[in-house]
Amino acid sequence: MRNPHIPGKDIVTLLNRFCTVVRDPTHILDGNGFWTGKWSVIVRLNRDSTDPDGVQHLPQTFSLGNSSALVYYPDMPQNCRRCGKKGHGIRDCKEVACWICRVAGHDTKECPRRTACNLCGSSDHIYKDCPKRERTWAAIAAGPRPGRTPPRPRLRQ
Repeated sequence: MRNPHIPGKDIVTLLNRFCTVVRDPTHILDGNGFWTGKWSVIVRLNRDSTDPDGVQHLPQTFSLGNSSALVYYPDMPQNCRRCGKKGHGIRDCKEVACWICRVAGHDTKECPRRTACNLCGSSDHIYKDCPKRERTWAAIAAGPRPGRTPPRPRLRQ
């Protein structure tokens, strides 16, 4: 994830849909101590009896809002980034697959879940309105989130 404005807590929320986060995200620094825009997260993959490796691997790509990310780790199987199947790459893929719901058989334009949240997977809202999203100082200053009651003001005594 190369967008520096995506909070690490949002990355944890997304990863918890696919695996167990063992250590919160940390910045990967270059030789001069500057953040490269990359995150390092230690996770425990979930067990999957249908996979030959016995684990459920993470998707190679995901997005939060309009920011996309690439996932890589040692011994990660190389799957097609379009359909998610093993044995071929995106250039050789003949499948029609949706980027929103990750289901083969329909294109993203025809997805029945057009408003699916990238963060929590719910079809009730999109990422910017997600109740699980980490709020920034700008969002707090702009006011309460939709669907939530604003906090009651405290009176000074």
